[in-house]
Amino acid sequence: MDQGTRDSFRTLGLLSGATVTLAVTTALGYWFGHWAGSRWDFEPWGTTAGVLLGLAAGFAQIWDIYRRYIGR
Repeated sequence: MDQGTRDSFRTLGLLSGATVTLAVTTALGYWFGHWAGSRWDFEPWGTTAGVLLGLAAGFAQIWDIYRRYIGR
């Protein structure tokens, strides 16, 4: 396998990891926010806060992946 193909696969891996990270953190934020909102009776604000925190965590991770990709 030549260097160009290897770099292409490395980039594909980083980008697919970023999309999975965003999806998983958002889903976990939704789940935890919905659980907390139902438990302490502040729905729909628990779900909203959980999704927003999940998105923020996902974007922070994507930013970290981006910085590592640019830094190589």
